[in-house]
Amino acid sequence: NNFSGIGLKMSDHVCYIIQYIINNLIYRGMKVKMLSVVCAAAALSLAGAEKLQVIYIHGWNPNGHAHEEALQMLAAIFPEAELNLYQWEAENYKFHDCKNRADQEAAALAEKLSALPDEKLQNVILVGHSLGGRIAIRTMAQLSEKGKKIRYGIFLGAAIPDDDGDIAKAVSSSILPNINIYNRQDYVLRHVYMAYNVYIRNRKSAFGAFGYAYECRTSQLRQIGMADDSPVHSAKEYCDRIKQHNVTDYLNFLAQNLPALTAAMPDSVDSSTAIRKIQVTPCPGIDKLPFLPDEASLLAGSKILDSKKNWHLLHFNKHIVFKKTVFGREINIDRIINVYYIVDNRDRIVYYNISEKSANEEFAGIKDQL
Repeated sequence: NNFSGIGLKMSDHVCYIIQYIINNLIYRGMKVKMLSVVCAAAALSLAGAEKLQVIYIHGWNPNGHAHEEALQMLAAIFPEAELNLYQWEAENYKFHDCKNRADQEAAALAEKLSALPDEKLQNVILVGHSLGGRIAIRTMAQLSEKGKKIRYGIFLGAAIPDDDGDIAKAVSSSILPNINIYNRQDYVLRHVYMAYNVYIRNRKSAFGAFGYAYECRTSQLRQIGMADDSPVHSAKEYCDRIKQHNVTDYLNFLAQNLPALTAAMPDSVDSSTAIRKIQVTPCPGIDKLPFLPDEASLLAGSKILDSKKNWHLLHFNKHIVFKKTVFGREINIDRIINVYYIVDNRDRIVYYNISEKSANEEFAGIKDQL
């Protein structure tokens, strides 16, 4: 409050230090009357009349776990804010049903928030974990359609497709840049989510596992990965990565990295998580193959023959049983199929072949492009 009315004329470096401090105060809900910085970098004038309100939206909760620990961590991250839990029915539902329910909850939350006066709404921060991140994004997208803005959203391991159209709408409906924390070692999103959700056949990866599929401006969305991909060598390592979906891991990472994520920086285009355009030979009917595995069983049950930049050439054995009519009689055919798959850096199967030689040649061409 004592900064009110101070005018500063200085180098760009000092200006960014001042902006860095003020941005962190504002992101954490502390009030700053006014700071005027006269220099080439920017002029920043910010006021906080309404108290900051942080709304935490939990994810799928089949075991009915309480949310006290997450709320305590958020209280430490935002000490000056009013903290609220958005409780929704996420217990005793299968994941697919809960995912659909999350989309319905987003509509209800958007309706409640849109009824707030603009000065209150613009001090709301939505923090969503897993399906809660999905709710936050869908909510913000619907507010955007009504011309409404919140302060910003924080998405923690969000269980929503990485190219979902609502993401672009959501990140344009905030006053400050939104924050997305993704984790390539979150195997709940990379495998369990993929196995459960309806996107399995058209290969939609999770926003919370890989980041945004397209380029984005840092003035709208700032992204940071918790961990890069690395091979799994044991069942214990695989189980450890399943546990990495825990909200407390994401909140610990948020607390450590919030200063960097909220620092003043020039607007730029972030393409770090965008899908690269790699030419791959089309495989007609790949979505209709009876032996097409989901990513979880493929990556867990395959031998990696070759890799580059998180793209993998995999050999997969599949035992199939199918019916065939022979001399007017229907018989069962038992067969072991050897299939070679190429999986891209977002766990999507982009190529298959029963010929090892052809698969190796295809992957060699992909490696040249990478």
